Amino acid sequence: MNRTGFAPKMGSRTLFLASLIIAAVSCKVTSSGLPPFGGGGGGGGGTSGGSGAVSSEEVQPIASSCAEDGRRTPEEIADGVPPWPCEYSEAGEREFNARNFIRPKVAASAGRPTVGRFRAPWCNATNADGSGGARVLVDFVKAGVDGESRFFDSASSAAVAMCADPDYPRAQDVAGAYVQVWVNSTGASPQAVSDWLATMADHNKHDDEIRATCERWADRGNASERDKDLQGLVASLFECTGPSVSAPVWHLDRENDPPVLMTLARLRQCARWDDINNIQFLTSWAACRPEAALLSAAKLDAELKSGNFNASARASLKLDFETLQARVVELDAALEKQAASDPALRAVLLDAPAKAWAEWQAGYQAHRAEVDAARAYEEVWFGNSKSAKRGCLAKAQASFASYVRSKPWQSVDEMAAIATDPIGGILAEYLRQCLVAEGDAQGEAMITALIGSGLPRRGPRFAVAIGMRAALADVMSDRERFAIQPDFIDIPMGGDVVGSGFSYRMRADYSGVVSKVEPKGERLVVSFKAERWSEDERECIETNRIIGWRPDGTPMYRQNCRYTGKKVQRESQAYAFHLPKELAAGIKPGVFVEYSTGSEYTDKIFNGAAVHVWADNQKKKLVAAYGVLAP
Repeated sequence: MNRTGFAPKMGSRTLFLASLIIAAVSCKVTSSGLPPFGGGGGGGGGTSGGSGAVSSEEVQPIASSCAEDGRRTPEEIADGVPPWPCEYSEAGEREFNARNFIRPKVAASAGRPTVGRFRAPWCNATNADGSGGARVLVDFVKAGVDGESRFFDSASSAAVAMCADPDYPRAQDVAGAYVQVWVNSTGASPQAVSDWLATMADHNKHDDEIRATCERWADRGNASERDKDLQGLVASLFECTGPSVSAPVWHLDRENDPPVLMTLARLRQCARWDDINNIQFLTSWAACRPEAALLSAAKLDAELKSGNFNASARASLKLDFETLQARVVELDAALEKQAASDPALRAVLLDAPAKAWAEWQAGYQAHRAEVDAARAYEEVWFGNSKSAKRGCLAKAQASFASYVRSKPWQSVDEMAAIATDPIGGILAEYLRQCLVAEGDAQGEAMITALIGSGLPRRGPRFAVAIGMRAALADVMSDRERFAIQPDFIDIPMGGDVVGSGFSYRMRADYSGVVSKVEPKGERLVVSFKAERWSEDERECIETNRIIGWRPDGTPMYRQNCRYTGKKVQRESQAYAFHLPKELAAGIKPGVFVEYSTGSEYTDKIFNGAAVHVWADNQKKKLVAAYGVLAP
């Protein structure tokens, strides 16, 4: 069979590996992680990066007579290099040409193991016929050392060629050189490269197995949006076609320690870039970097076993995993180099991500029961049963209120800051989902607006992005120019509601002094007195303190507010409204309530939400906000 140019489908692992190796080639990095082709190093570890120093012996001249057969060296004789036949024959010439060839010698790059002579262990178990033989491998090795793209498509042909003469020592030298290029370039172990090449020896079987792996995620029609995204994230490891993934980080960030395959897929996307010295890429990678600690080889092996993956899928994932680990080492070195040049760069790129990740983990451990309950309800929320979603309001509101009241606050702004902090934001979303399930549009709108007034909250990944933005704001408050720009730090989006940091909190269109509160089924009806009053006027002035950026890139500044000493006349035109008893904290006759209503009403009683509850219409003492009693 004549096959010298088969290129395996890029979706079968070559795409990811090529993207990282090409990245290394293009930027000429000479560190130990995914180095460029070329360069040099001694055997057994080498002294510098690259795909390894390459050298070759000269082919011995063809003997002109049988008397010159003695020109073979002892090594050649031991290796089985045949002499030139005394009498010409085509068979003799073929044998001589097949075994007398240049052997490229590729040294191990720094930090990489030496492969040495390599006998392909798959030759006895596959139908590989050895097409091309060692001479084809020599050409592939040269292509790899020179950084040619065709090297990335050579795995199947190379795996077959290794079986032409697998027990011939000199052919094993060439096979070892080919494997060494992969080891040097990817950072993967010789075993991982060997296991992967074994599956590539029968490219039809390999493609069939990858296709079969993709089929397990092909039908996601009845899955929840969450499951679609998470399944799609894992499917992306095989470049499977299928429905697009809309918010993978939002769903992934719900998990404190997600499956390793999901982390592998996430970090594989983070690590793809042409130039690792590009500050925009390094900033983006810095936001992903804390997740690298979740890359556990033992957990990966357990997931591959429990997931019943076939041989091609297992080998591909193991090679990806080890390649990514080497890439992380290289990127860490690049980050450290950048950070060493400027303390402000260190603060944003290294200190802020580590601090934000650690603080989120500490907050989670302190409120684990509440967060886990919210996450457990989310499973129900993304489930298929409408009835199962209902009946959660009392528990959700109690959890949210308990957390918010566990910290001191006296103003609406202070309350909102707690309600939208890394833990409060999770519990607020839990409450919002319950209000949607119960069909309370006004309550849901109120909590949605509250969430929107804060920063995006979800889990440690969101926390890292927010922490880096905060550190950058501190730097840019003092500097006119800085290497990192706000849009270099991507804040993940997703979910039904995500805080924006600049949305207005819910507007209370109506207000009044409560005259009576009456139960009506599971809700309460609040009625008001008709009266006029005056209140203190307040004005706000912007400071030069940056607290964030709007979507168009313009900065947002903190405001200082004060009372002017003047009075503003107000007139109550409050209509009665009803609301869930769970959100009626602090409402009783005599208090002053600021509320909003929807357009739905019965007997002039509107569906509403109590935004703020004050002790009286002078609004000096806050009783409750967003359904939570002041502490």
